Amino acid sequence: MAQGSETPVEQKIVVLHVVGREQAQFAGDDIHRALQASQLLYGMRDIYHRVAEVNGRPESVFSIANMLKPGNLDPEQAADLQTPGLVMFMVLPGPVDGNKAFHDMLQTAQDVANELGGVVLDDKRLPLTRQAAQYLIDEIAQLERRRRLADA
Repeated sequence: MAQGSETPVEQKIVVLHVVGREQAQFAGDDIHRALQASQLLYGMRDIYHRVAEVNGRPESVFSIANMLKPGNLDPEQAADLQTPGLVMFMVLPGPVDGNKAFHDMLQTAQDVANELGGVVLDDKRLPLTRQAAQYLIDEIAQLERRRRLADA
């Protein structure tokens, strides 16, 4: 195939936020406990990841960072950490099916929010409604369909 003739892969970045209620801050120790309880792994870029093994290699499905720059969530500095929230993000297509990855990310966001006494917000930092979540599910399903058609 001639260079540059491949069809570019359509990508989508999906973002959710978990923030404290009424602008409450999350404490670092509580954050790390909640993320570990959700079986997220600390690693690359000093943030947490949902990791899946793909073709014998660990791959990040989605990531969770401190919403404050530079985003680090180093467990060694947990005692000193106070933050208004966390940002969760994934790039599609990813290492696993986008629908499964989003449902896992959404459930994890809800679990972490419950554990920390927070709420889940969308990419515009508005409360994530069922309608907004369904819109994302539909959008991801369309992206997955287009990707499968392109691969056929």
